[in-house]
Amino acid sequence: QIDSNKVKGRNLKFIAYKSNINSITYYDQIMPLKEMNFRINPNIEKVNTIDEITKYILEATDKRDDLPYEIDGVVIKINDLSIQFIAIKSALSQSSVTLIVKYP
Repeated sequence: QIDSNKVKGRNLKFIAYKSNINSITYYDQIMPLKEMNFRINPNIEKVNTIDEITKYILEATDKRDDLPYEIDGVVIKINDLSIQFIAIKSALSQSSVTLIVKYP
């Protein structure tokens, strides 16, 4: 953006989705940011089974129109950062450890 005054009027908010906090899981890496008063997605949830993932996606879909911002899908991440690292190191892309469910 060339004119910073235009950006200033957009009421943008920063939401943290990653940190360099040393942890073995994504959840344990991101939650301390909340304790440090960084804004994180209030809808983050740790789930353990396919059924829980399905339930989360359905609930997110139901809440979609009530959110104070627009979403075009749901992102599911592998929580174990060592698995993420192995997948990326093995020449797989970041998307190989992330499932993105896009709405039509």
